[in-house]
This record gives sequence, C-alpha cells and structure tokens, in this order.
Amino acid sequence: MEKQKLVYEVDWLIKRIYEESDKLLNKVTDTTRFEDRCIKDVGHYLSLDKDNTKNKNHLIWLINRKVKEALDNYKKEDREYISDVVSTEGFEEEIEFEPEDVLANVEDEVITKEMTALLAQDDHHKKLILGNWLIGNTNNADISRSLARTFGGNEKSHRVSIYRFRESCREQLATAI
Repeated sequence: MEKQKLVYEVDWLIKRIYEESDKLLNKVTDTTRFEDRCIKDVGHYLSLDKDNTKNKNHLIWLINRKVKEALDNYKKEDREYISDVVSTEGFEEEIEFEPEDVLANVEDEVITKEMTALLAQDDHHKKLILGNWLIGNTNNADISRSLARTFGGNEKSHRVSIYRFRESCREQLATAI
C-alpha cells in the first residue's frame, strides 16, 4: 500500500495512468484491473529509489507495457451480428430486431439518480459504492480496493461497510415500496 501511495504523489504520473485507462475504455472489459496493476507496478519501481521519479521515460515505458498487457489479455468479447445469432428457420417472415430507445429511458435515469442521491445522503463513500453498483459492478472486493485507493484505509473494513450499506439500502427500499 505504501508503494502505491508514491504513485499518487506524482501528479503527472497518476494523470497519465488515468488517461491511458480512459483510452482503453472501448477496448477492454475492465479498466480497473489495468489501473490496479499499473499503479502497483509503477509504485514498486518508485519504491526502489527516491530519484526514480525523475526517470520519466522509464515510467512512461512501464505504463505503456501495462497498456499492451491489458490489450493482449483483457480484450472485449468479439462482437456478433444479431442476424447471425437469431435463427429464422421455421418462420415464414423475417424476425425484426428493435434496438432499445435510449431517449425513452430518460425518466428511469432521473429516478435512478434521485434514488442514488437519497441513499447516499451526501456521503462520498456511499456515492462511490452506488456508482459502482449502477454500472453493474457488484464485486465487493473491487469496490473495497477502489475505496481504499481513493480514501485510504483497510480493504477489509471497506468490504464490511459495503455489506452493511447494502443491507441498509435493502431495508430503506423495502419500506419505500
């Protein structure tokens, strides 16, 4: 953990890691894996010597190496056309696929954001947890690592607080319905 804190002390370095992570959004399924591994690797290098922060070219090389690793190992699944997946055998007419209208779901998004604000109650920890849940990340270990990186503290204690917060949300939502 101490090694990883060294990365956050160098502003340009952490910005570079997050920029590379943003570039990977459409290419890999989970950019948090890339960020974790990149920060650990760079943090290990920085912990070897205080003057390593001056080796900008090597630090950039380390980041680029992790980018290549991520692209090689965590690619998004190959996409398939819906016409290849849907069988039309036995049907006299073609099956038409209607894509979801994202503009029609604006009301649902507004309700979701309002519900999130009510559950989080201006607590940054809870907002981060709810944000992860909204994008489909229900892995408590990943969320607790993210909380530990962002706010400090022990991953295990964050995991326990996530569990308690989940139970609290269930109770609040059960009484609201």
